[in-house]
Amino acid sequence: MRRWLRVTLVVLVGLVALLLLNAVAVNNTTRDAEVNVDGAELVETSSGTLQILDTGGTGSPVVLIHGYTGSMNWFQELAPLLAAEHRVLSVDLLGHGGSDKPGAGYEITDQASAMAEALARLGVSDATVVGHSLGGTVATAVAEQSPELATRIVIIDQAPNDDHEDLSLAAHRPGASAPDRDRPELGGPGPVRPGIRPGFQHGQRLRESRPGGR
Repeated sequence: MRRWLRVTLVVLVGLVALLLLNAVAVNNTTRDAEVNVDGAELVETSSGTLQILDTGGTGSPVVLIHGYTGSMNWFQELAPLLAAEHRVLSVDLLGHGGSDKPGAGYEITDQASAMAEALARLGVSDATVVGHSLGGTVATAVAEQSPELATRIVIIDQAPNDDHEDLSLAAHRPGASAPDRDRPELGGPGPVRPGIRPGFQHGQRLRESRPGGR
C-alpha cells in the first residue's frame, strides 16, 4: 500500500512539473498585444489583436505594412509626410511590434484576414495598401481577399518570385561585383545602419560588425 502511494505521489509530482514546464514554454512563445507606440490602439480580430496607429486624417486612406522582424516604426519618418494629404494607418503584423504573438496562425492568409478585419473595424475602404518586403506579400493577399478595402497596392523591396529562397546573404561572395563589395555593412560607417534602425522592433540589436570580425 505504501509503495502504491509513493508511485502515485511520484506520478503526480511529475505531472505538475510537466505542466509548469509547459506553462513556461507557452509563455515564452506567446505574448498578448500591448500599445508600445504613442497614439496607437489595439484592434481585436478573430485571428488576434493588432496594434494600429491611425492619424485620423480626412484624405484617402494609406495603409503601411512593415516587413519580417520589423514593426510600424519602419515607416515613422514617411507616415507624417503622407499624413498631410491622407489618412495614414501603420499596422504591426501578428507576431511583431505591439500586436499579439500567438503560438500559431502566421500564414500569409492569416495575416491578411486579420489585417482586413481590423481595417474594416476602423471604417477603412478604397485604400492604398503599401507593403515592404513580407508586407508586400500581405498587401497582395489583402487585395485578393478584400478588393473593396485595398483598391491599390504598392510593393517595396519584395522579390517577384521565390527563386531566391535558397540563396544566402553571402551567395555572391567572394566573387561579388564591385558595387556589392562597396556596399556599407550594417555595423560599419555610412547611411545604412542609422537608416534602417527605426524599422526594427524596440530592443532588437543590430550586429555591430560583419561575421568573422572583418
